[in-house]
Amino acid sequence: MKLAEILKYLEQLVPGSVSKADLGNIPILSGTNLNNPLLYQMIRSVDEFKECELKILGQPTKKSKTMLVREGLKLKGNVHLWNITLTPSVFSLKDITTPVKNDSLITPLTYSPEEFIAYKSIVMRYNTETLQDRTKLVPTDADNEFRLTLHQRLDDILKHPEQYESKGHKGIMIRGEFEDYELPEGTNPVELYL
Repeated sequence: MKLAEILKYLEQLVPGSVSKADLGNIPILSGTNLNNPLLYQMIRSVDEFKECELKILGQPTKKSKTMLVREGLKLKGNVHLWNITLTPSVFSLKDITTPVKNDSLITPLTYSPEEFIAYKSIVMRYNTETLQDRTKLVPTDADNEFRLTLHQRLDDILKHPEQYESKGHKGIMIRGEFEDYELPEGTNPVELYL
C-alpha cells in the first residue's frame, strides 16, 4: 500500500480532511495525531515507511527537512517524522497549454512579477488553415461564422469556467529527519531544508 492510498482512505472517513488541506494550512497529519496507534500502524505499513525505524516527532528540530514523496521512495534507517502534508497544486507546461474542452482552457492563477497582481487567461485554439480555406470561398460568411463560433465558445467558457480550468497535480510532502532513503534509478530527490 502507498502513502497516497492511505490519504485517500482518510478522505473517505472524514470528507474534506485531505482534499481541503493545503500548504500553509494545518498539515494533514502531524506529530499530535500521528501518535494515534491505529494511524501510526497505517503509516508504518505503507511501502515508503516499511524499511525504516519510524518515530514520531512532536515538533521540528534543527535537522528537520522537507521531502517530496516520489514514486518508488523507500525510507531507510531512523526516520523521525514530524508531519505529512499536500503541496499546493503544481502545473507543468503541458497542463497550462493543453486545451481542456472545445479547444479551450482557463490557465491557473499566475502573478505579474512587477506588480504582484493575480491573473488568469482564457486560451482558445483554432485551425488557421480551415479559416483560410473558408475565407477564400465566401469571405464575409466565413468571417462571420468564425466570429460567431468564437463568441459562442467564449460565452460557454464564462458560463462554466470550472469545466475549462486546467487541473494541476498535488504531491505529498513529508517533514522530519531522514537518515537514508532509496529512489528508483534516474529519479532526482527533492529535499528542502526548511
